[in-house]
Amino acid sequence: MLGNSVGYTLSDGTKIPGLKVETIQTVEVGYKGTLGERLFVDANAYYNTSENFLSPSINIATGGRTVTHRGDVPMSQVVPGTPATGSALVLTYLNFGKVATYGADVSFNYSVAAGLLATLNYSWFSYDLDNSDTANDGNRDGKVNENDLPINTPTHKLGLGLNYSKGKFFSSIFGRWVQAYDFFSGINVAAKTNPDLIYAGSPVYENRQVGRNFNFGPLGGFFNVDLSAGYRFGKLTVAAQAVNLFGSEVREFVASPSISRLLSLEVKVDLPKK
Repeated sequence: MLGNSVGYTLSDGTKIPGLKVETIQTVEVGYKGTLGERLFVDANAYYNTSENFLSPSINIATGGRTVTHRGDVPMSQVVPGTPATGSALVLTYLNFGKVATYGADVSFNYSVAAGLLATLNYSWFSYDLDNSDTANDGNRDGKVNENDLPINTPTHKLGLGLNYSKGKFFSSIFGRWVQAYDFFSGINVAAKTNPDLIYAGSPVYENRQVGRNFNFGPLGGFFNVDLSAGYRFGKLTVAAQAVNLFGSEVREFVASPSISRLLSLEVKVDLPKK
């Protein structure tokens, strides 16, 4: 991958300008406080408008074109061994258009009884990209679509939990739901089947190679439960934990295996300070 501080020239004479500083205007409102004697609320909503948005890393040598110069320097001097006709693969970043992103986060903590706390968290995120505005053609392929602005985050996330601590015993159970979402960044793809979408020169299919990498399907799309419990015996604490208790297929990172069930046991001794 190469930087883009001075811009590039393609074999057909197209100029790719150097990067500008992204600007963002943000409006945010929120509330944090206690309602009644048992409920604590933390909520906020936001709206961002970004200009000169920074694209993910993309190959700017598209449509059979090559990259001949970086600034005024031939690519054969920038990357030794590059043919005089230019490079057919240059991954870099680009500025493009105007993008609006917005969302909301809310968290509730409720004291059910002495030592027992219930938690609910929810997040919502969305965006607007004008598909008719050519300035939003971030990857310079002549079309404005999800290739230009891969958000790479789920629209909805939800968490539910119970925490108990009384005397020497403590425990917690927490469930988390993450909506399935597509991930596109550079050569990395984790997305649902969409044969009408061409990415890195290939139609997008699950469990097939897309471009240079294998596509295992979208990220998220799971509900997993974590459970833990422990007891303090004087200076000795014994605790057990089950991560992904029911063995859901948890995939949160592109090109990584799913996280299966993990069981652990911890024994801790508090030694006196010298």
